[in-house]
Amino acid sequence: MNATPNSNVTARRLKQALLAGTCIGGATIAQAQVFNESTDLPNTVAGAVASPLPLGTRTVNGAVAAGTDPHDFLAFSSLLAGSAFSITLSGGNYLNFEVFDSASLHLGSPGTVQTGSTPLTFTGTVPNDGILVADVGYNEGTTYAVNLTASAAVPEPEETAAVMLGVAGVAAAAMRRARGGSASK
Repeated sequence: MNATPNSNVTARRLKQALLAGTCIGGATIAQAQVFNESTDLPNTVAGAVASPLPLGTRTVNGAVAAGTDPHDFLAFSSLLAGSAFSITLSGGNYLNFEVFDSASLHLGSPGTVQTGSTPLTFTGTVPNDGILVADVGYNEGTTYAVNLTASAAVPEPEETAAVMLGVAGVAAAAMRRARGGSASK
């Protein structure tokens, strides 16, 4: 049985929908995840590495306070080793900012953010284990935001699923074409 004009239109619409779904899925995953501190974050590099931020986190909103919560250590994981990164601290009053690898090796200290000052940015190379740890410390208690720009080492599961769905749709269309466009033989 040969393909009818309606089945060709249906197949074309299916291919378009699959490809559009793949593109939309990829764009959604590309958005950075925001983590808002609701309980105290770790106060050491080791604590942060043991309890990293959720995968895909690129922005952290938190607070530190004199005496009760002097530091927040933020472990960003599953980053592409050897790739460039940029990490920025903004907000607050007299916040100290330092960057470490997972073994507590000090990578840099961009300085102190003061009220009304320009955010601090530190750039470098992601360590070999793909883990980057930022320390936000207080001089006076205040809120802050840390933003990371870096490449992920592995695609997010949803992105992989969307790509696989798109590939399956293209493969199905190719098989249908190879069979001569018929729905059944």
